Amino acid sequence: MQQFLKLLTVSLVCGLSANSAASAETIEEKAALCAACHGEAGIPADPKFPNIWGQHTGYLFIQLKDMKEGRRKNEVMAPIVAEMSKDDMLAFAEYFAAKEWPRTGYSASAEDAAKANPIEVAGQCTACHLEGYIGDSAVPRLAGQNPDYLTKTTKDFKTKERGNNAFMTDMLASFSDADIALMSRFTAGQ
Repeated sequence: MQQFLKLLTVSLVCGLSANSAASAETIEEKAALCAACHGEAGIPADPKFPNIWGQHTGYLFIQLKDMKEGRRKNEVMAPIVAEMSKDDMLAFAEYFAAKEWPRTGYSASAEDAAKANPIEVAGQCTACHLEGYIGDSAVPRLAGQNPDYLTKTTKDFKTKERGNNAFMTDMLASFSDADIALMSRFTAGQ
């Protein structure tokens, strides 16, 4: 019941934010409404929501577009992106990409780092996400992201709940939930 109430509250806040965004004039005014979920200083209100401050423009734009077109499903974001134009999505992506990446304080333990290496090599993670998991352009930065969010989104790829990257879905099919949790802690702590 508590989880339902939390989701309902977040949905109402974000739904009201979507309506208020239409009447806001500047990108700063529109983007300020995102703080209800994604945090005022870039640290999300819920650890299962992504850090979007400082994320790459291309990646943010693609995710908004994919949510609008139904390739990435998210009950909270769906009503927000429904009325966004491509220009709106690009403006939001550029606005948040220009922000400084928040300092979350996560760090990977030596044990996680040692155990992550063979998984990292098998998944060829740094081929796309680059050394240090900083990402680039349309590939997301994972370093410093919340491990709870990384675990959730990675499991969503594995189960095909998140269907906007077939490569990730195929690659993660052989990963155990323990491997996913370990890699989430490791990449968040880079």
